[in-house]
Amino acid sequence: MMGGRNRLYRADCRRALRALVPGSVDLVVTDPPYNIASDYALTMSAGRLVTTAEAWGAWDRYSDRAYRALLDDVFRSLYRVLRRGGQVYWWTGTRYISAAIELAEAAGFRFRAKLVAVKARPQPSWSEGNYRSAYEDCLYFSKGAPRPFHFLGQRQMKNVLALPYERKATEHPTEKRPAMIAPLIRVSSDRGDVVLDPFLGSGTTAVVARALGRRFIGIERDPDYFRMARRRLGA
Repeated sequence: MMGGRNRLYRADCRRALRALVPGSVDLVVTDPPYNIASDYALTMSAGRLVTTAEAWGAWDRYSDRAYRALLDDVFRSLYRVLRRGGQVYWWTGTRYISAAIELAEAAGFRFRAKLVAVKARPQPSWSEGNYRSAYEDCLYFSKGAPRPFHFLGQRQMKNVLALPYERKATEHPTEKRPAMIAPLIRVSSDRGDVVLDPFLGSGTTAVVARALGRRFIGIERDPDYFRMARRRLGA
């Protein structure tokens, strides 16, 4: 917990979301587990080449049934706590795009767009057995007609985001950079609005929300990642 009107919770978001007041959130920007950790796919972690399962740990490994149940529960809770006109930006892996859209719509959301964020320096294909992963997907939903929606101009409002290179701020293995979060907050909220991230990780959403004059609610169950977020926020 933090002082003032910003809040941090170390908890499972399925439990913490039930405690939030209905209609108390203006915008959701979140990067949930993608459920893609593998004993075969490789990534670089702390200067070592390891499997994604080793790098990311148990938090990104669910059975298909359990993962879909997680998405269903979270989308229904988000619909309850989001005000009318509020919006959701949901980063996701390719495998579960269709499931996320289906479950979000079942919860009451309107699917509006899929954004693609193109990385400036994607990781190499360490095995050289597949194409390099050079982008990430973000699904955009709203609860009714979105408001606010600040159309920043034809050039800026493409559904493909060209990302600058940004160094990581922490040791979180899948940390989102500020350039992936800031445009979403600028478009879909106003100063003073409440931005919620139920999968806070190392805290990027909260850091950016505060820098842009928004309030934030962050929920993270992993104690190490929670400490990273608190450190970044000076909490």
